[in-house]
Amino acid sequence: MDTIYEWKKAHPEFSEAIKRGKAITDRRVAEKLIDRATGAHYFQQKEVKLKSVRYDPKTFKKVSEEERVEVVTLEMTAPPDTQAIIFFLKNRRSDLWRDKQDVTVGGDPDKPLVVKWLD
Repeated sequence: MDTIYEWKKAHPEFSEAIKRGKAITDRRVAEKLIDRATGAHYFQQKEVKLKSVRYDPKTFKKVSEEERVEVVTLEMTAPPDTQAIIFFLKNRRSDLWRDKQDVTVGGDPDKPLVVKWLD
C-alpha cells in the first residue's frame, strides 16, 4: 500500500485517475441503493422449454412431438427493501432518523424540574 501512496504523491495524474474511478463507483453504488430502497423494475432473460404435440384429427392419436427452447425477456419488479430504506434515511436525514436523539432541556438548574402529564 505504501507504493500506491508514493505513486499518488509523485504522480498527480495517477491520483486524479484513482479519484475519478472512486467517484464513478460511488455513484453507481448510490444508484443501486436508491433502487433497493424505492423498488425497481428490471428485465431478465430466461430460457423456456416449449412443447408442440400434433394429433391425427381422425384417430386423435399422437403423430409427432417437438420440444424447443426459447429465450424470453421478462419484466421483473423488486419491492422496496426496508433495510436499504433505513440505511438511506439514517445517512441522508440523520437529523430525523438516527437511533440516538439529542434532547436539550432548558430552565433554571437551581429549581426542580416539574413534569406534567397531559391527557
